[in-house]
Amino acid sequence: MPTPAPLTLTVLGCGSSIPGAERLPPAYHVATSDGQQWLLDAGAGATFRLAQAGHRDADLDHVFISHTHQDHIAGLLPLLQGLGGAEGAARQRPLPIHGPEAVKDYLDRTIALELISAPPFPVEFNLLHDGDSFSSGPLRAHVRSMHHSRPALGLRLELDDVVFVYSADTGPCAAALELAHDADLLLMEASFPTGQDSEHHLTTAQAGDIARRAGVRSLLLTHLFPDSLALSTATLEAQVRASGYAGVLRVARDLDIIPIDRPDR
Repeated sequence: MPTPAPLTLTVLGCGSSIPGAERLPPAYHVATSDGQQWLLDAGAGATFRLAQAGHRDADLDHVFISHTHQDHIAGLLPLLQGLGGAEGAARQRPLPIHGPEAVKDYLDRTIALELISAPPFPVEFNLLHDGDSFSSGPLRAHVRSMHHSRPALGLRLELDDVVFVYSADTGPCAAALELAHDADLLLMEASFPTGQDSEHHLTTAQAGDIARRAGVRSLLLTHLFPDSLALSTATLEAQVRASGYAGVLRVARDLDIIPIDRPDR
């Protein structure tokens, strides 16, 4: 029987704030070979896609929310409400939620306004700042502040020398390059086509340039806005390749399942 990859990514949503028929807003599931389950961002519909992918929200061990734009956080309250469950079926064990201060404020204010009931299980918020690191068993996590219109954190996960990096939303910045260094899989936003530069988002060419300079083995493009989605996959890939990036390249689709390993491991 094949040995499972140290990490496995399931794309729950790889779209943006603009609704689309095929891509939900950002949400990703990461499973570790030792049984941990993480939810990275929780756009609207995240719990639906989680179930569609065959995962139970009750089995989540960690939730990471990169920032408070609604396409990344609108599914957090339905997640917590669902985990409350019917009487006698509610989650009992704590749920760690990791994120910047704005995410904690969002959650605290929501509960204070009684938009949802306080969860019947402990929510352990891990307040993160630029450069912070933490661990969960053998899994090591590190965050950096991205260049975005709201405070946003990118996430680096390392297990058995295998590295997965999630850029969240960002414009070009040194922190994104540092976070992505030597990644086996870089899940990176590529909001716009080459030539449509934005201070707080990346183009396909900029994503490719970061991946090339960071020595990334595999690049997965996500957070695609309509102008990018209007292009063929071949055109998007050609724009990335024009940056000089020569590694493995994919354009994400919802419900993609991608094992993350290092070929020479």
